[in-house]
Amino acid sequence: MLLDFMSEREAAHRPVWAGSLVLAALAPCPGVRARVMGDIWHGVDARRVAAGRAAVILDDPELRREIAARLPFERYGPARAAFGA
Repeated sequence: MLLDFMSEREAAHRPVWAGSLVLAALAPCPGVRARVMGDIWHGVDARRVAAGRAAVILDDPELRREIAARLPFERYGPARAAFGA
């Protein structure tokens, strides 16, 4: 339900609390990993930070590879920290 709510808000061009993704990762359902994967590359700093925190919770090898690919391009300190740099 949380992922649906997030998608609905974004479709309506309304803000989504960045920490929502971390909450979704605590009780993962289909689509959470894909959402985290996309937010690793999101243009909003807070979304990348949340994606890093959610990736740690999910502990998925594919997410770790994606973070490793993102790190050379990441300049935002809190996001680098969330990604484990």
